[in-house]
Amino acid sequence: MEAYGAKLAIEVNQSVRIAKAIAGAGVTSRRKAETYVTAGRVQINGQTVTDLGHKVDLENDIVSVDGAALTLQVPAMTLALHKPTGYISAMQAQDDRLTLADLLPEKYQHLFHIGRLDYDSAGLLLLTNDGKLAQLVAHPKFELTKIYYCQVAPAPNKTQVQRLLKGVKLFDGMSKFDQLRILQASQNEALLEVALHSGKNRIIRRTLAAQKIKVRELTRMQIGPIKLGDLKVGKWRVLSQIEIDSLKKSADGSRR
Repeated sequence: MEAYGAKLAIEVNQSVRIAKAIAGAGVTSRRKAETYVTAGRVQINGQTVTDLGHKVDLENDIVSVDGAALTLQVPAMTLALHKPTGYISAMQAQDDRLTLADLLPEKYQHLFHIGRLDYDSAGLLLLTNDGKLAQLVAHPKFELTKIYYCQVAPAPNKTQVQRLLKGVKLFDGMSKFDQLRILQASQNEALLEVALHSGKNRIIRRTLAAQKIKVRELTRMQIGPIKLGDLKVGKWRVLSQIEIDSLKKSADGSRR
């Protein structure tokens, strides 16, 4: 896993060549920006730079052209994290509980999580610095389907399954599952696959509890087209542009 993580770190590095940083700020083309550098018109943190190979830290360096500071554009980035149980979905806690910051390298701790998984739940959690993507994924109006595996006790009977699909009344309104499959079952417990688009707090646990079914384990397996797959517990990976595009397309398509 260390080698894989190192490769990803290169792909999402926030340092870029000076001309690319200037072009990304919308000042001019990359080729024209190179002439600014070689002509001595560019300063980094107050120091003139003429080396085209010089790199800029997009988050921390101040880049100026002819004395005017630029607003640098930090590339959008989205991670998939396999959150373990026993962690809260936050970078900081008011108590001594473990957080997402205990799982991620410091360079990713500026990202914010899209939605959340409660302390006792595990599985797929997306983190990003792309506000538009977060809006598409998190907002209920886009109805992006999420899939969970739930170990429950006791196993639901046919009447309970029908009620869970039709809707049960909770204190904050009606709740229903979009899909419900019993993957395994015994007399005392079952493994369920639940699909729904609601993002309300502890909605699966509360909906099942309304039918006197207790959740023993809950793992989110999928958000739209993004799957947890074989990502190990506590590990992360950077989503590819193809995955991000498919996520946006899925959310946008759900409105039609």
